[in-house]
Amino acid sequence: MFHAIALTLLLTTNFVSSDGAKLREMKKEAIAQRQESTASADAKRDQFQTSLSEIKDERKRLIVQNVALRFTNVKDKWVRNWEKTLGRLTSILEKVETEYGESDATTAAAAAISDAQTLVDALEAKTYDLEFSEESTIKTDMQSLVSEFKSDLKTTKESVKNAKEKVQEAFRLAKGETENEEE
Repeated sequence: MFHAIALTLLLTTNFVSSDGAKLREMKKEAIAQRQESTASADAKRDQFQTSLSEIKDERKRLIVQNVALRFTNVKDKWVRNWEKTLGRLTSILEKVETEYGESDATTAAAAAISDAQTLVDALEAKTYDLEFSEESTIKTDMQSLVSEFKSDLKTTKESVKNAKEKVQEAFRLAKGETENEEE
């Protein structure tokens, strides 16, 4: 998560004016948000463990534990992948700006990267723990949790894909403009 915050701050320093106070404020907000989400995730995890102990059927309890673990593993794998991708996109965009200068396309690409990073951070902070009222509703509650998880992954994936396309477009436009100027 710290990597994601640092990446967002790095992005901000490149695309926001060099207003130090604004940057410090954004950093404080990101740290505060991270602390809130960590505390919230810990509370949800404790609540999940409590509700898990209420399940009388050992088989159901193991299935719910395994599914919760799989959610965490899959989510962590995708978050690491997307953070790596966004880091690469950021470095490419920095090179484009260095070589060709800043333009509207690079600003749009930076905004798309920032939006994607926000979704990745939100996904990383989110916990997918089953909340059920009765043991008989576990199956339907689990199905709705799975569909929510898939929806969140799909939304984040589309955002990262959009950021990639914006960076590619910025590169094409910057390269095309310099080629036209040379002619």
